[in-house]
Amino acid sequence: MIDWDKELFEKYFKYENNSLIDGIHDFSYSGNILKYQIIVDENENQVSVSADTVQPFSSESLYEFYVPCKRIFLSPKESTAYREFHFSFCTTNEFTMESLSLTISKRESDGELVVWPYFYQKAT
Repeated sequence: MIDWDKELFEKYFKYENNSLIDGIHDFSYSGNILKYQIIVDENENQVSVSADTVQPFSSESLYEFYVPCKRIFLSPKESTAYREFHFSFCTTNEFTMESLSLTISKRESDGELVVWPYFYQKAT
């Protein structure tokens, strides 16, 4: 089960209630250029993100990321002054660089999403 606030997530992304499987939540977002789809799968503790100019999660999509996730955090606005919002997706219940698997934020300049997968590894 993913620890998150679905209602808070719905403030920023449109909830597409088209999943027939409990625990799978489908969200969409349209920027000026790209269309995005975010799927939160509480059954598998996974978040999937895709973007494209026509149809996300298609054979022609620009990208698709599938990352493990146990908790979704919304960063305070004052810590991300240049972004309208900034979500962090972590593999544990604590926010650490080691547990960070993905961030999604919205650029204020053009309304597009910035989607960054993280694969942090400490230097040895």
